[in-house]
Amino acid sequence: MAAAARAMNGVQRSSFIRHLYGAMGRVPVDTHAMIGRIVRVFPELADILASKGKADDQSPKGGLTSWRSYRQRQRLLEKIVNEDIPKNSRDIGVARSYGDLRENFEYKTAKEQQGILMRRSAELDQDLNTVKGTDFSSCTAETAGMGTSVTIRMEDGRQEQFHILGEWDQDTGKSIISCSSRMGKALTGHRPGEALMVPGDQGEIRCSIVEVSALPEEIIAWTKEG
Repeated sequence: MAAAARAMNGVQRSSFIRHLYGAMGRVPVDTHAMIGRIVRVFPELADILASKGKADDQSPKGGLTSWRSYRQRQRLLEKIVNEDIPKNSRDIGVARSYGDLRENFEYKTAKEQQGILMRRSAELDQDLNTVKGTDFSSCTAETAGMGTSVTIRMEDGRQEQFHILGEWDQDTGKSIISCSSRMGKALTGHRPGEALMVPGDQGEIRCSIVEVSALPEEIIAWTKEG
């Protein structure tokens, strides 16, 4: 990994070391040892880690998502760190061996891919730092919102039910929607009997809340799968 760091510029190395610091304890690699090797080669990165630690102590709390969705994003980060970035570093090394970097298409392509991987890993790391996994067991069903099932009635009498879960949760086939979706935001905070406007195919439509209830067992089981 130190070799990969040598192939990066200063900005990319700074971003990468921040990503590794944030990944400690969440990805199955010896990140402590990896960070140590990189800092020995680039000692200026030690200051970044010090400031990162202070910032983490004051970082704001973020949202919630199901354990299912959290683990999916966690596995994607693990793949990028353990497979994609090392492979990209090898590709850069091979491309360097072709000579004349100014006209080296393989080298330019590999470097562009490196930037994409670094940005994506940083985004995922930020996601996993700000959004936490949950099973929604502490959610109440007094009002519509995250961790509740909501039945609404349209003006034509048609009824629909939505299961409102966390930030990254969505499954159209099971009527699972994110609390951050337009529908989730429109329903949140309302009680049975209340009228409101919700997003529809042709714009906003008027409806009323029929029932707000706890999540059914099948939806709770969905949140824990994967």
